[in-house]
Amino acid sequence: MKLYDVGVSAEYGWIMYYGSAPMFDWLVGFLSERLPEGPPALRDRAVRESANAAHLYLPDLPPDRYRKALEILADETVPAARRAMRTTLAGVYPETHGFDPAVPALGDVKTVALIARHVLRREAGG
Repeated sequence: MKLYDVGVSAEYGWIMYYGSAPMFDWLVGFLSERLPEGPPALRDRAVRESANAAHLYLPDLPPDRYRKALEILADETVPAARRAMRTTLAGVYPETHGFDPAVPALGDVKTVALIARHVLRREAGG
């Protein structure tokens, strides 16, 4: 099983247990569209992939883009992921035995957003 994770800071990150490849790819694309350098730069600077894992490590970004990425994660990502679950990610997480796996996949994004908020608050001295 390939692991997908997001390193939000040098100390904090999250393994996307449920979202896996679809949510990881969506998240990388979402951030890429909103960061000043655009998609190739985010993949080149912050995404590391091997046969067993894919890592998005945001501290590898230049300081201004890192801060912008944290702000995007904290403020925009969860509502956008909810919309994506109804559009671009619809049907990716099929229901099994009455359980909707889109809920924990969205939880992966919520956790990353909470970590980003925590890091921003800590940087602000709060």
